Amino acid sequence: MFKPKPVSVEKDILPCVEKLLDPSKGSISRREWQYLFQDVHKMCTAIPEPRTDELYGVLETHLAQHVAKLREEISCRQSDVLKSYCDRFSVFYRGAENVDKAFKYMNDEIEKKVSESHKVSYYTRPQSSNKQVFPLALHTWKTELFEPLKQRILHEVLHVIEQDRNGETADLWVVQGTLASIVNMTEHEPDRNALYIKAFEEPFLQATSAYYGREADKFLADTDCSSYMQKAGSRLKEELVRGQKVLQCDTLNKATTVCLEKFVVAHQDVMLAECVHFVERRQVSDLTQMYDLLRRVEHALAPMLRIFEDHVVAEGKQTLASLVSESSLSPATFVEALIALHTKYSALVQEAFNNDPVFVSALDKACSTTVNQTSVGTKTFSSPELLAKFCDSVLKKSSKNASDTDLEDRLSGVVTVFKYVNDKDIFQKFYSRMLAKRLIHGSSLSEEAEESMISRLKQLCGYEYTSKLQRMFTDVSLSSELNARFQEQASADMPFAFRILVLQAGSWPLSASSVPEFLIPTQLEKCISCFEAFYGERFTGRRLDWMHHLGTAEVKAYFKAGKFEFTVSEFQLGMLLMFQNTDCITVGEAKSQCCLPDKEFQRTVKSLLACNVVHSSTGTDLETGTELKLNLKYSNRKRRLKLSSAIQKETPQEAQQTRKAVDDDRKLFLQASIVRVMKSRKTLSYTDLIQEVVAQAVSRFKPSVPQIKKCIEELIDKAYLERKENERSQLFYVA
Repeated sequence: MFKPKPVSVEKDILPCVEKLLDPSKGSISRREWQYLFQDVHKMCTAIPEPRTDELYGVLETHLAQHVAKLREEISCRQSDVLKSYCDRFSVFYRGAENVDKAFKYMNDEIEKKVSESHKVSYYTRPQSSNKQVFPLALHTWKTELFEPLKQRILHEVLHVIEQDRNGETADLWVVQGTLASIVNMTEHEPDRNALYIKAFEEPFLQATSAYYGREADKFLADTDCSSYMQKAGSRLKEELVRGQKVLQCDTLNKATTVCLEKFVVAHQDVMLAECVHFVERRQVSDLTQMYDLLRRVEHALAPMLRIFEDHVVAEGKQTLASLVSESSLSPATFVEALIALHTKYSALVQEAFNNDPVFVSALDKACSTTVNQTSVGTKTFSSPELLAKFCDSVLKKSSKNASDTDLEDRLSGVVTVFKYVNDKDIFQKFYSRMLAKRLIHGSSLSEEAEESMISRLKQLCGYEYTSKLQRMFTDVSLSSELNARFQEQASADMPFAFRILVLQAGSWPLSASSVPEFLIPTQLEKCISCFEAFYGERFTGRRLDWMHHLGTAEVKAYFKAGKFEFTVSEFQLGMLLMFQNTDCITVGEAKSQCCLPDKEFQRTVKSLLACNVVHSSTGTDLETGTELKLNLKYSNRKRRLKLSSAIQKETPQEAQQTRKAVDDDRKLFLQASIVRVMKSRKTLSYTDLIQEVVAQAVSRFKPSVPQIKKCIEELIDKAYLERKENERSQLFYVA
């Protein structure tokens, strides 16, 4: 019987292991590879005792000797140390993987021992036999080669990186390979990055901090802020590109933070001191560079935002101050100045800050502050009122109307300014009154333009904000249909063309109580009575209130110079018809015939005097005995004239009435909000109730706390609310 030949580790196994670790000694044949597997298996299954520990010990010793030899080869080199190190580690790493495969059976045996002893990790046992072959090889490289040469290797790594920073020729590949070897040699350890962090990352970050600290200080001392920021941005970009080639992600982030600390944080005050000048001079490239640097540092943008916002506010105040004159502030110049301010800095935000939301928000705050100013020096004004008047001038027919494109641009500008208005209810009230006049007098530029504006307001403020405005258009449309039917039915009985607008009292900003008393001319009585009869037949239960102060008429007048066509108000018509059969009439007689209040009578007569259609014996001082004469010599190059323009202009009294209407509406809104909140909450503290009401009102206007408190007291007096006896700060709802 033949006995198997005993396996010799030194003669049968180690030569193959050496070939695997050092391919320069020859490649291993397929047969040798097969015998190597068999020999390892034989030693691990030897009888009577397995020779696993013997095999492991000899292999461990051989690996240490092999690595020590490589260490000596690297140590002897005077140059290209990193290249030599990387080349040898790469060969050793691949060889160790192959040896690990050849010793698979021994690895399995080690795994069994670990499982039997209920150990979680190979590194929890002190014996080196706990390591499988591949981790053992990497551990041997670490202890026998890297640790002894660590200082020299890392010095070379930092030197190569510094060469690259200085613009010198540097081989970053060897740096990448060296750092990868540090990570790979500890890949089987519990904290695989511990060696990398301690051996490389910490010294690297210290060197980076020192290098860029010196460079930042020197460059700032030698140049201006603009050039410094360009240099800083360039350096950060270079470091990022370099880091992406050789560093781990965490190290790259830390290195970037160090660079930012030296280039940005350390000299942030210097950059911010120049920020004001950059904004003033509109230096887009410098602002972009500063923004790009500061946005990378947490909270660093906040001072820049404040500088930007304060500058816009200051320029807005300066602009408004230059517009204010002793006479009046023109709506057109006011709104166009605000639009120009927003356009200017909106473009700057887009070009310099890439429309960053924080800068857009800062611009919005600055514009809101400017738009909601109520005074400049001793001059007071109302932004929403001026904005509404500007809208009226844009949407009203005139010889200066812009093209469709310009009109859309103007409406867009109006909406931009409107977005920043706090008191949107004031704008709504003035806008609705002016829209009513445009619709009644037919002076709108176009229905499309009016609808476009209302659509924009609806998008910003919702349906409720524009619901009455839209119903006004509905009334005008229905009135056209009603007039058509009336003309069909009563045209034969009418002495002249007669057009009526029937308007819903709840939708229009008009009040029958404010209509001046007026004795209708006899020429109009038949028309009015016919329409009232017609309307009464079609609608039952409805009452018509005639708004004579808003009526207009087209009159043909014959003078010595020829025929003229006048567009006049109904009050002016009443005055002119008095001259149908006479050329002269006294003020007292005219008053008795039209029954107008003195104030309205004076206004009407003076409008005719201003047009030179009527002459007064006492000028503009109208007394009871003053004679009013028709100017038979009246002449004008135009044959069609609008005498009602002066009458239709808004008077200071009308503006005051509108402001009072706003105050009344606010009071009702606040009271309704208070009742609504208390009805749902039943009991609430004084402070919480005020906060709830402010939250509901903020979309319409910004209420003051005294306003809300006054409304609460009125509701307590009306027994809607009561205070608790023991807690005066608590309110409860009375059902």
